Amino acid sequence: MLKAVGISKSFNKQLVINNVSMNFENNKFYSIVGASGSGKSTLLYLLSGLEKADSGHVEYDELNYDIANDSQLSKLRLEQFGFIFQFHNLIPNITVRDNLMYQQFMRGKKKNLIVDDLAQISSRLGISDKLDKFPSVLSGGEQQRVSIARALLNQPNILFADEPTGNLDSKTSFTVINLILDLQKEFKFTLIMVTHNNSIAEIADVQIKITDGQIAKLN
Repeated sequence: MLKAVGISKSFNKQLVINNVSMNFENNKFYSIVGASGSGKSTLLYLLSGLEKADSGHVEYDELNYDIANDSQLSKLRLEQFGFIFQFHNLIPNITVRDNLMYQQFMRGKKKNLIVDDLAQISSRLGISDKLDKFPSVLSGGEQQRVSIARALLNQPNILFADEPTGNLDSKTSFTVINLILDLQKEFKFTLIMVTHNNSIAEIADVQIKITDGQIAKLN
């Protein structure tokens, strides 16, 4: 479904990802771990099409990112992928409800379908009573739940998560991670998560350890 073929990436002439190849199977949880600066987030961005490799290529469902145009990649990310980041990236001056509906309108989804899906996902994530609030009044854990809801409304085949609990305390982190893992089993998407937390990484189906831009260990 998703595969990297000999991908490399440099920034400011420094090699960050070095000749990485790997296949990703459906409905599995992959953790990516490594020291700060090892290239783990860059690898996630390459796999998701947010960055393009300098050499080698990434493919999803026979679409080669290297030769795809910006429109094709945008459509891929919008329709097939979901994203959760360390920073929630919610629009501050609109309500939670509008934050969640905005991307769905961009997809051309009908309003009645958005409303139905929004009600289901919001209930599942325990944020139904937050929909008419502004992001600034929510706690960090609540904002992250909103970002998870936004990602899942896409009904993604792959959910990319980059340090999704990096700004949360340990108790809230545990709650959020368990919620993501429960949802992964329920909705049967592939989960690819960058994390610095070894206890989270170790429960993945596949653990990818990155050292100096290369896969040093694959469990």
